[in-house]
Amino acid sequence: MHRATAPDWRHPQEPIWGRREPAWRLLGPPVDAVGRTLFSVRIAGLEHVPRTGPALVVANHLGHLDPIVLFTTLFGRRGRRPRYLAREELFDDPFVGWWLRRAGALPVVRGHGSAPVIEVARRAFEAGELVVMYPEGHLARGDRLVARPGAGAIALATGVPVVPMGLWGMQPHLPGPPLRRRAAVEIGAPLDVRRLGTQDPQSVTSVLLGLIRARLLPRARMRCGFPPDHPDADPEGAVPITGSSWRATVEILRRWFSRWR
Repeated sequence: MHRATAPDWRHPQEPIWGRREPAWRLLGPPVDAVGRTLFSVRIAGLEHVPRTGPALVVANHLGHLDPIVLFTTLFGRRGRRPRYLAREELFDDPFVGWWLRRAGALPVVRGHGSAPVIEVARRAFEAGELVVMYPEGHLARGDRLVARPGAGAIALATGVPVVPMGLWGMQPHLPGPPLRRRAAVEIGAPLDVRRLGTQDPQSVTSVLLGLIRARLLPRARMRCGFPPDHPDADPEGAVPITGSSWRATVEILRRWFSRWR
């Protein structure tokens, strides 16, 4: 039996579900303030995010600052504490790992199939947590949203409602000032993926991303003052940001402020 399927196995970085970490009182309001300073976020469909109880939020990932906008939406506007799924190796970074552990992020163990992340997510849902996942698995390259099976596997295995989100406006190449840049979040109604008529995780994730691309992203673009078919691609998005967390942070900020025009 794979170790992740054993009921007593826990990842060493896994938080204690249902407990409100003390760091949230210190970190939550400042991160929310940063989001409100960088962006003027226009949100539609906030009522679709349940105020209590478990749910899986799936969102597209177009910019490195997307998590801040998601946090401002869920924590600042809805009062929900988002639990982000993060790659296991990020917890080893001195700077990023420190933040992830205090934010109660969920570690994703790669190379062992979907069983480990399903079990971690299941325990989070049993405690009534709100889990956030980028079903593309990484920052989107160009205009294509490429589905990975993880989100579908979690939704099918746990049966929790899935809340699709379309985010737009966090790409650094878009025109506008660096502060109070217009951004948009379109939130769709919760879905029960078990009613889609398929038990294939890849197909379920493809349906979710197809909904985001066809219905939510066009509305988000229009809320930002762009045509519904405006391309999402960031010219620098194809150039991955590497190096230490501090250098990566500096590079993200450089790209963001260098586009001010």
